[in-house]
Amino acid sequence: MLRVYYVLTAIGLDRPGLVDAMSEYVYSRGGNVEAPHSVRSSKAVAVAGTTKGNVA
Repeated sequence: MLRVYYVLTAIGLDRPGLVDAMSEYVYSRGGNVEAPHSVRSSKAVAVAGTTKGNVA
């Protein structure tokens, strides 16, 4: 089985639960967010992390 890694980056307006929703989206498709990082300013957020999934 080949392991594939992706870099996930999102920038936009912050809201409660945003990072959790992004993580759930990746997880529901068989992926896993590793080493997530986020930076917030007054109303904006930038989120980055490595995602891992399996390719059959």
